[in-house]
Amino acid sequence: APIEDVTLVEGEPLAAVVHLDQPWVVFPAVLTNQGGMLMAPSQLDAGPAGSRQPVGTGPFRFVDWVPDAKLNVVRNDDYWQDGLPYLDEIEFQPITDLQSRVNALETGSIDVLHMAQQQLRPKLTQLAEEGKIQLWFGTGEEDEALILLNNSTEPFNDVRLRKALAQATEHNEYFEATSTPPSRKADSFLSSDSPWYAADNGWPTYDLDAAKQLVNEWKADHGGETPTFVFRTTPAPEQQSVGQLLERQWEAAGFDVTLETMEQTQHIATGLSGNYQANLWRQFSSPDPDGEFHWWISTAIAGEGSTGLNFARLDDPQVDEALRTGRTNLDPVERKKAYADLQRRMSEIVPWVYLSHLQWMLAADLDVRDLTNTTLPDGTPAMPMVAGVHRMTQTWLES
Repeated sequence: APIEDVTLVEGEPLAAVVHLDQPWVVFPAVLTNQGGMLMAPSQLDAGPAGSRQPVGTGPFRFVDWVPDAKLNVVRNDDYWQDGLPYLDEIEFQPITDLQSRVNALETGSIDVLHMAQQQLRPKLTQLAEEGKIQLWFGTGEEDEALILLNNSTEPFNDVRLRKALAQATEHNEYFEATSTPPSRKADSFLSSDSPWYAADNGWPTYDLDAAKQLVNEWKADHGGETPTFVFRTTPAPEQQSVGQLLERQWEAAGFDVTLETMEQTQHIATGLSGNYQANLWRQFSSPDPDGEFHWWISTAIAGEGSTGLNFARLDDPQVDEALRTGRTNLDPVERKKAYADLQRRMSEIVPWVYLSHLQWMLAADLDVRDLTNTTLPDGTPAMPMVAGVHRMTQTWLES
């Protein structure tokens, strides 16, 4: 990050001055996310154990965490906003099976659920229409469901195969199999109603004949060898079903695909380490494109044997230039032009394959209040939900 140093303000215990070595248009917004979260000295001093000893200023205090079972928090009586939060305690439960998650809400075992997978969207919609639950859908910029490709290793270090994979992906089958509304089709990391979206981005569309031609060109340059790769998903049945559908589509274009499953934490770790060829993935939900800077800038590519945030190993000077212009240019017209250039460049190099703009769903029992109706400290309305994240500071139960 372009931060030179941070100095304290004398006489102001809660104030500091951050010195940057270049303009950063959206820096204030960065401080509302991970970039603005400071770790307590006790956490830092605890070493690896610090991850299980969280210290913060939030509305709830950590009690305990049983991996794969539950996370318990209780009300923080010293919270800086008077009178908040309203809830005394919350238990978070990871329920990986989607149907079991919905069943738990129906039977009253849980009060709230959220999910990005669309397969049970019809069921949740039905329950809401019958007046049995409350249901909210995410708005604004959301994650993209996509195929993350490793641009630095074979076979996807060749743009022809990346483009062929995109052209061999038939979205209508995917939408039907996943209950995703066709209106959620993605051709950019931005939704079509984003002020930064470029309608003329030129993303490759389904064209099986063109995909076959690119595969054959690659084969001719590689002694007739068939392009082969491993495609990984998580073990969730819904993800495996998507994997099988895409495997069939891609093999029709001439690819040889091996489908593998991997537990989610390991699946994510392969993105950090670069130990993958193609992964079913979900990412890129920043309302302002600068929020994607660290995922795409070439300086975030990991060295051999290390980890890095540029999961796709995307190394392109034109992408870097557009990202830097968008970050540092104070003129909104120039920023919009830079991000339009970025979208068009990504359509040329196809660093991944878009499937859809996900739409997070938040469902709750009828007694739950103000899950999304929250305000900022000055009383102005807050964004209700961002990529599935919603605050429970002002949530309460009517009983």
